[in-house]
Amino acid sequence: MKFLKKAPYFLLLLINISFAQDVQIAGYVKEKKSGEAIIATNITFADNKNGVQSNRYGFFSLKITSNKSEKITFSIIGYQTLTKEFILKKDTLIEIYLEDDIKILDEVVVNAQKQPESKKNKMSSITLSASQIKQMPLILGEKDPLKALQLLPGVQQGNEGSSNIYVRGGGADQNLILLDEGIVYNANHLFGFFSTFNADPIKQVELYKGGFPARYGGRLSSVVDVQMKEGNKESFHGEGGVGIISSRLTLEGPIKKKHSSFLISARRTYADILISPFLDKNSKVGYYFFDINSKINFDINPKNNLYFSIYTGKDDLYTKDIVQKQQGPIINRLGIDWGNITSTIRWNHLYNKKLFSNLSLVYTNYHFGLSDYIERQQTTQKVIQNLSFLSSVQDFSVKVDFDYFLNQNTQIKWGAIHTYHQFQPRSLNYTTNRLGDTPFENNAAISNNIEGAAYIEKETKYNLFTTNMGVRFSYFGINKQFTVRTEPRLLINIPIGEQKSIKASYARMNQYVHLLSNTGVGFPTDLWVPSTKNIKPAFSDQLALGIVKDFKQNFSITIEAYYKWQKNTVNYKDGANFLGLGEGVYSTPFVWEDNITQGRGWSYGYELFLQKNVGKLTGFLGYTLSWSILQFKELNQGKPFYSQQDRRHDFEATASYKISNKIRISANGVFSTGNALSIPRGLFFREDYGTSYLLEYGQQNGFRAEPYHRVDLGIQFYKKRRWGERYVDFSVYNTYFRKNPYSYTVQPNFDFVAKTNALSIKRSWLLPILPSISHNFKF
Repeated sequence: MKFLKKAPYFLLLLINISFAQDVQIAGYVKEKKSGEAIIATNITFADNKNGVQSNRYGFFSLKITSNKSEKITFSIIGYQTLTKEFILKKDTLIEIYLEDDIKILDEVVVNAQKQPESKKNKMSSITLSASQIKQMPLILGEKDPLKALQLLPGVQQGNEGSSNIYVRGGGADQNLILLDEGIVYNANHLFGFFSTFNADPIKQVELYKGGFPARYGGRLSSVVDVQMKEGNKESFHGEGGVGIISSRLTLEGPIKKKHSSFLISARRTYADILISPFLDKNSKVGYYFFDINSKINFDINPKNNLYFSIYTGKDDLYTKDIVQKQQGPIINRLGIDWGNITSTIRWNHLYNKKLFSNLSLVYTNYHFGLSDYIERQQTTQKVIQNLSFLSSVQDFSVKVDFDYFLNQNTQIKWGAIHTYHQFQPRSLNYTTNRLGDTPFENNAAISNNIEGAAYIEKETKYNLFTTNMGVRFSYFGINKQFTVRTEPRLLINIPIGEQKSIKASYARMNQYVHLLSNTGVGFPTDLWVPSTKNIKPAFSDQLALGIVKDFKQNFSITIEAYYKWQKNTVNYKDGANFLGLGEGVYSTPFVWEDNITQGRGWSYGYELFLQKNVGKLTGFLGYTLSWSILQFKELNQGKPFYSQQDRRHDFEATASYKISNKIRISANGVFSTGNALSIPRGLFFREDYGTSYLLEYGQQNGFRAEPYHRVDLGIQFYKKRRWGERYVDFSVYNTYFRKNPYSYTVQPNFDFVAKTNALSIKRSWLLPILPSISHNFKF
């Protein structure tokens, strides 16, 4: 522990940073009603607007002149601006409490920060709060953060209704999804139709599409950083809702007032409960999912804070059939279940008025299981047969981060993370007591490996521009093989006027784990596997250039262009499947590496983003023009082809209008070019085999699906009660009943006498117009 406390000082000396005895004002910005930390508060000098922002724990540090009166302003949208005067003789630690700004709070939709977009030292990054997400009309009334992100430029959904996101031409596995620093490997419920995130316990969701800071790594395309609320330290509160497919409840309050708090939130579907009375007792089917978020935190003293958060969620699909026979019943039970667990212990420590640290211990577990059980009574014995399949991944991580506020113009971050992975790609077991039948196991070898990184980044404000430059050193080890890679990062923000700036960024990213998927919809059958001697780590380089303009009417416009190269991306070989049963159940152990191939890809495009943050009418509009191309030696005869998520045009808009304090209306509009798919384009009649034929697929993903478009509408009715407030949310998904393509099938039509043939292509659709209603409350 002594070494840990001294280590940051040694590192600062190595990078030539002086610990001058400056008069420093430091502390935490918190919400007055709840005591929760307020992220990204702008702390500026009242006379020149120079200053800093609070970090993700609400901490800030600012140098001021000794024995001189200084006025400092604390501001962020949603809270009343506070200006305080300080006259200090020595370093001082304070707590600042901001009150809700009732006039503004309910009118915020995107980026709850008063700092203009052109001034932010970020690029390709957007932040949404839980209240912003809840104002959007989403499918079946479920306020889903990942579906909200799909409405942003550069972000696409998978198939109709899927909560998967595809960012700037990347795959679904190329998104680093974090929940309080724990990795979420499968962020889907209901076979991809909903994400694992319940909006009620969430504080905010931050998306990076590019311009990645050095503190993030491990994926090629994006970072989705989900941060949970801490829990109210002042008083007991709750909120919840009852909807068409699920109900939810969140409770929070102080353990010891002002010093500690708890939060617990639960959500569950109940279709299985509602349909159970109507099912035959000999034939049952059911499905449900649940998730639970909980968190406790303790302010031990002004320099130490402790947090513990945990998430657990599970999907369960099951069937049971009983067939009555003369010798006895035949019982067949089929089950599919999958779920996540993430837990994080965090310790915040303040070394001095400039140096802040966070130490985290993180555990992650994801599993997918399938079972098929048959029981029957035969003449002499009861026969039992059971087939089970399991795939899982477990992570144990330790992570440390430091924030050093050198002055109001320079902030330095550095840290490290080390993760122990355990992958079980496949465990297939068959047990039986039937005579003449042989039990077997056909498993992929368990893989234990390590992954980690060390980073340093420096954000500096110069007279003419602002930079964030850094470097990340990542490593991966498996079977005594060790790989180290360097990941440089750079972002430059150049003001070209009072409310306009040009931004440019470069980022190298490495990815050491891969997702094997041939579904495209986020099914739990997608398997996570590590890099090996034969499967190389993937990496990408991304360049981005943009211009940002802020307007006095509380809206801004951003235009960005990007180009991204990827190498060593993975894909299934033609004919491969996740169970790997093609080689026969009694064969040698399953080797998943034999089922995949690696190649390269490149994507580029242009994005337009217009957003209005404040006022009765709020919302945003996005447009993306993009290309995404892949190339594998073992696919498409080695020629380049468009990826499935290649969409030339993608347009999204969302708006919310506050009619009064009691009524708000909202709408979403989406249009995009159809997916690129591989379907048969022709067939050949084979005379040597009588009436058989062969299908001709042509180029990989050579068929373009029909365009996708829909409009969603919503209205919310609010009412204040003595015990709190309630609101009723009506929404309609796919208002004009657009039969958007979900999949395509082909039907051969041929005349064996005339020897003519043709293919008819049929489109299937999935989601019609879907009205929904939910009753929500707060107290």
